[in-house]
Amino acid sequence: MPTYVYFLNDNSNLYILVDAVGDHTGSGGDECLLWFNFVNTIKISIIGASGTKVNTNFNAANGFSSSPNSASAHKIYEFCIPFSYINSAPGQTIDFCYPEFKTASMPFDSETGRDNIGHQD
Repeated sequence: MPTYVYFLNDNSNLYILVDAVGDHTGSGGDECLLWFNFVNTIKISIIGASGTKVNTNFNAANGFSSSPNSASAHKIYEFCIPFSYINSAPGQTIDFCYPEFKTASMPFDSETGRDNIGHQD
């Protein structure tokens, strides 16, 4: 599924925007799953319909709108993750990885079953 991902940071947080231009369904089962630290996996996800928010050890929200990458409405996810939560700090390398099983990815469209990770079944 075509997807654009943007990373920014300040002294305390990592900000990630996942622009899932290929997800035109906006269904409640859609998920965006981020994995950090391959050895001691830290899973960060948001699941749900447009407007779903997560305010736990990190903040996340999703929407369904157009963007500069596509004029068609599609799923967009935003994350604000404290560096302390992923055992990192500004200037350090971050181990960002993807799941090796097909349940979800960055992102996953539950209606079509499409994601942006190539799998060999």
